[in-house]
Amino acid sequence: MTPLEVRTLTRSDSVWPLQLDYRLGDSGPSRLWSIGNPEILQRRKVGVFCSAKCPDGVMVAAEEAARKFCEAGAIVISGFQSPVEKGCLRVLLEESQPVVVCPARALQGFRIPTEWRQAL
Repeated sequence: MTPLEVRTLTRSDSVWPLQLDYRLGDSGPSRLWSIGNPEILQRRKVGVFCSAKCPDGVMVAAEEAARKFCEAGAIVISGFQSPVEKGCLRVLLEESQPVVVCPARALQGFRIPTEWRQAL
């Protein structure tokens, strides 16, 4: 399987994120779709969420926080859709930090942005 192929994960897979079942129980999904290294789903993650409309200065603070996440070796999970989230992703990718991107669309037919390809 190449890193850019979509992989379907089920609860019986060794890389299934057990935290998902712990937090959501039977309400959680029975399948996940992934591209890249699914093993990072096993590790602890820090969620980053930000509104598309933010006060001035938030971008700088968020990018600094992303640098600190890199220093701490934290895996960041986000949709990376708002401008602030995209700024954080840029920093994380520059530092080769593992990230989990949760697009708000299906992975089938999803065009992977050029700047993400090397990281995958």
